Amino acid sequence: MKHLIGMESNAYPLDNEFGIDFVTFKKHDVISIDYRGIWQAKDNPLFKLSEEEFVNFFKRLKQELDRYGLIVNQLHALWDPEYEYAHQDEDIFFYYQRAILAASIMKTKYIVMHPEPVKGHYLWDKVPYEDIYEANKEFINRLLPLIEKHNVYLAIENLPFLSIPEFFSPSGTLKLVNDFNNDHIVMCLDTGHFNIYKEDIYEFLIKGKDKIQCLHIHDNQGDTDAHAVPYTGTFNWKMFIKGLKDINYQGVLSLETLVPVNKYSQEEYQERNNHLLKVIKDMRDELDKE
Repeated sequence: MKHLIGMESNAYPLDNEFGIDFVTFKKHDVISIDYRGIWQAKDNPLFKLSEEEFVNFFKRLKQELDRYGLIVNQLHALWDPEYEYAHQDEDIFFYYQRAILAASIMKTKYIVMHPEPVKGHYLWDKVPYEDIYEANKEFINRLLPLIEKHNVYLAIENLPFLSIPEFFSPSGTLKLVNDFNNDHIVMCLDTGHFNIYKEDIYEFLIKGKDKIQCLHIHDNQGDTDAHAVPYTGTFNWKMFIKGLKDINYQGVLSLETLVPVNKYSQEEYQERNNHLLKVIKDMRDELDKE
């Protein structure tokens, strides 16, 4: 099979209702979009819509995606540190309900979830492992009936925080996923976050097997979450590709790095964006080799 390439929805922004330049995605053969429109709650107009208005918005978005032959393979659920949702009395379940609803309308398979903080703490705070494990287990169990009803998959992402390594490490994330023993609970493997922990990527892929169904692809020097272009840091891309081949990974190669549109001259932007596309397409071609 030919693997699809994915990028974040803000990779090619446009001043339209959806903030997405569908033409440019299609032009660059980036068929899969990682939708980022509802991953922040603070001042987000989409969360102020009635349910009917929310549904109609995503129906219109689905029509535009279909018009250009694009898909949203994954969307990011709530990740909004500035909102301080860990400190609010408000129940964040509402935001996940809306994420599941949006995914069902767009025929999006995966909802990417950052594990949730213990109430009264930020996610990166050091708390007892048992507390954050149980808080996330309880929250995900609460989501499961909706996830199964709408036939979407919750893809839990490994994070780069070193405060609770037994929980945030790639192996800790995979343990949480496996403990559910449910086909609708899978893992989003973030390569940059993985590199912070310096586990063996090939061994991890073999261990994760079918549970690894989503990817966030980017690089760093192993010390900070830089979201750099692949092959510019220390992540072991050779063994990553070998591992994906050996587990017969069928999913999208979704980048989580982009070239900011307004940071460079038009010429510089085109050059950097073309390089990024070449890197991910070369990676796709290597994965697709027999």
